[in-house]
Amino acid sequence: MDEKGRDYVRSGMPLIGVGTYQIQNKDVIRDVLDEALQTGYRMIDTAQCYNNEKYIGDALQTLLPKYNLKRLQLYFC
Repeated sequence: MDEKGRDYVRSGMPLIGVGTYQIQNKDVIRDVLDEALQTGYRMIDTAQCYNNEKYIGDALQTLLPKYNLKRLQLYFC
């Protein structure tokens, strides 16, 4: 068991995140993530089977600099 990784997640991973299930429109994804990051969300629930990971990545390329965030400050599950 990776106890170091487990402890890292337990100490820093937010309890509440924003979900992206069934959001297939790239503009809607951008707007949802924009609101979430502005509000303070730092965990994004996503999965390959949602088929929207490209749109999420594209949105984050624009939004991370907007909120002065780095990729390492976000959690994906």
